[in-house]
Amino acid sequence: MKDFIFSPEIIFTDISSIWLFDNNHEGWFHSDSDHHLSMNKHKDKIHIWDAVSMMHGKIAMTTFRDNLDKELLLEILEEDSLPAANYCYLDGWFLQMDNDPKNTSKLIKDFVYNNVPSVLNWPSKSPGPNPIENVWKVLKQSIRKRPPKSLDELEDIIHEEWRNFSDEKIMHICETFLNGIDLCIEKNGKRLRY
Repeated sequence: MKDFIFSPEIIFTDISSIWLFDNNHEGWFHSDSDHHLSMNKHKDKIHIWDAVSMMHGKIAMTTFRDNLDKELLLEILEEDSLPAANYCYLDGWFLQMDNDPKNTSKLIKDFVYNNVPSVLNWPSKSPGPNPIENVWKVLKQSIRKRPPKSLDELEDIIHEEWRNFSDEKIMHICETFLNGIDLCIEKNGKRLRY
């Protein structure tokens, strides 16, 4: 991280999931349990692929229900993230993706090499200064205030809350990335909270 060069043209990406009937209780109870909080560990959820930046706030957001594989990721990049990024940044941009095996697959690496102006080198086993994690936290807090009754309703709420999420707030969260980099260097790469 010491060699990191900051640019406001970085587009941060990540995937997250929001479960139907999500709750904030610690732990989970097997669905066979008599406990009043019993639930299926793998209950229904909506996945979200998101791209944000310090210069523009929201870049792109895609929801889906299937598990993310390299083919679906390629579709999301081709149809959503790449066109939105090129629209926002006419003179080039940097793509940040973590080192998930899907992201580093030959299919995705070839696509990125041929279509993305620049890629931000992201360390393996990153200690977590990616600002999109804090974007997820704020988004999920808003969604939890509106408990849905179905997956369709959850997906609608996700899109509504995303539209209501101000670009200025996302840009401010992304600015904290610099603080995260400084803290990461100060703590010699140990995991941190910021």
